[in-house]
Amino acid sequence: MSKKLNKKLNKKLNKKLDEALCNYDESIRDEVKNDVAGVVEDQVKKGVKKGIKKEIKKEVKKEVRKEIRRRRRRSIRRAIFIGILGGCGYYFYTHNDKFKSKVNGTADKVCSKVPCLKKCCCGKCGDK
Repeated sequence: MSKKLNKKLNKKLNKKLDEALCNYDESIRDEVKNDVAGVVEDQVKKGVKKGIKKEIKKEVKKEVRKEIRRRRRRSIRRAIFIGILGGCGYYFYTHNDKFKSKVNGTADKVCSKVPCLKKCCCGKCGDK
């Protein structure tokens, strides 16, 4: 595949994925923050990262962003794979209590409907 074509394709894909992930960040931010904060504080105590409260906060923020990016990338890969197979790659679980499965991102949690409804179709809730 030519570089130009590849770039164009990536641009389109990224746009689609950004739309799909607009709600994703907010939902896992707290979960990630709790995971990360503990780790960072331990590192500070050990003297790996020296600093006061302000520094710790800054470090936590940075780590949270990193972790969110990492988790997002992981789920994106799976979404792309399934999107290519016929769905759009949108997650159809759009409710907070379902986000744990979203992070682990099993394949059946990704929309593979054509045309995609772009909303929850889990069948367990009123959002149909």
